[in-house]
Amino acid sequence: MKKEKNPLAKKANKILAGAWLMVLVLTLPGFFQEKLSSPDLSQLKYLEVIENNQKKVLELSKSLKAKEINPKCPDKILENLDLVIINHTCQIIPEGASNWTRLFCGKKMLLNQATSLELQLLRGIGEKQAEKILQLKKDLKGFSSFEQLESLGKISPQKMQEFKRYFMIKKNE
Repeated sequence: MKKEKNPLAKKANKILAGAWLMVLVLTLPGFFQEKLSSPDLSQLKYLEVIENNQKKVLELSKSLKAKEINPKCPDKILENLDLVIINHTCQIIPEGASNWTRLFCGKKMLLNQATSLELQLLRGIGEKQAEKILQLKKDLKGFSSFEQLESLGKISPQKMQEFKRYFMIKKNE
């Protein structure tokens, strides 16, 4: 024979279960947000290594000498966005990382190194306009300012802001 529960105990159990459910609903999102939130990439430092035609991006969590990556490399401390090319010798190009690595690191890409595909990442830039930009870059032997893009026409102030947001022009590029 089944024993009947006290109606008051039943109600208390429902209230307790509801309270636990509320605690879970209120605390779980914060727990998952903390665990799943992406790191602030702008604070991290990376370098790009090309060895035997294989590219990889390494995080610079501590001061790192090129010799630690490969014995062929000099005893030089590597900096953020350096490019290390290892083949028969070791070549280090300061801040020479590709635009894709720059984008991955949360840094601005270099306009004078941009490819058609990288230009098309901008809203409103299609294949034809990207090719016109590349031709202008070739004619000018590289951009020295963003204002040079205005000679193409069709560069609205919003589009110019997009360029300045995602690209930079380095002197001596």
